[in-house]
Amino acid sequence: MSPNIKLILALARLLILTALCQAQDYDERLFLIGLGHTKAYFTSEREHHWIEGADLCHQRGMMLGSVETERDNKMLASYLNSTTDLPPRSSGLWLAATDQDEEGTFKWVSTKQAVSFSNWDTADGLSTLNRTTNCVFLDPVGLWREEQCHENVKHRPLCELELLTVPRIPGEDPSLNEDMKPKRNMTERKPTFEETVQIAREHWIPDLEEIGSVGNKTFFIDYSDERHIMELLDLCHKAGMRLVVPENELEVEFLSAFSQQQLISGLPFLYTVAATDVLSRDCSKGNAEFRLFYSGEKVTGPQLSGEHWRYQCIFLTPGGLYNRDCDGGWSPLMCELRKE
Repeated sequence: MSPNIKLILALARLLILTALCQAQDYDERLFLIGLGHTKAYFTSEREHHWIEGADLCHQRGMMLGSVETERDNKMLASYLNSTTDLPPRSSGLWLAATDQDEEGTFKWVSTKQAVSFSNWDTADGLSTLNRTTNCVFLDPVGLWREEQCHENVKHRPLCELELLTVPRIPGEDPSLNEDMKPKRNMTERKPTFEETVQIAREHWIPDLEEIGSVGNKTFFIDYSDERHIMELLDLCHKAGMRLVVPENELEVEFLSAFSQQQLISGLPFLYTVAATDVLSRDCSKGNAEFRLFYSGEKVTGPQLSGEHWRYQCIFLTPGGLYNRDCDGGWSPLMCELRKE
């Protein structure tokens, strides 16, 4: 397929998606920055934190970008080094890779597939003990670097739009070279449940309080401060845990009852859940699909509504799970930890 035909297909699809989403008021343009073998890549005028960037891509009917071939990686690095492109260059492009679920194991958040191709900056090195950096950006040299998933850390998002599925270019091998694979220290022993809780309290969350268990999950809270969803995800991960993610009715009932008791006692009762609809391609009003951050499983419930396109995060309340604006719904911390 010629580059011109691919460009026409990409722009035609973008026009259709823009028409579907035209009820939304956009205050920022996206720019086409390159054509991969099966994708068109776009980026924004301004820098954003990671989830805000994913949200921006989602609003345009796209996904936060995954780079799966050396060819695409070089093309995007060339764009970052361009002296004539608009908008102005930034320090990097957010990718959809994260190891929030399991430290050192990077997956594409859009598909939950393990990262196959990569181009890590081996000078920085990757360690299963480094729980402070869990998101990935592409730098102007074409190297992948770990970064904090924090609202104060900003890059421009790489948005992708899939083209028609076509055969892979002959000779293009997406497999990893040995020196490009994440380096993991295989001598590291995974802490026990008790050790994880102790380390969390000593180093990350001093006021961590256990509230109970359902099945093999134990839930913990911290009232000391209210935080943004990315800071909550990051803090739970640093502590060797996960941001709370109720995966069945028993867990929802237990946590809702706890939230109800908190409300009666005059204590904080609204808690951020590790779920969002920024992983869904459908940006049309009333058709949001909320998915669990770690597994990608769909979240359903009578309280979840896509009627307002800005309500893209889920919160635990006395009445169950409700969705509302991510930036307007900061909450105390609630983490979970499984017993093996």
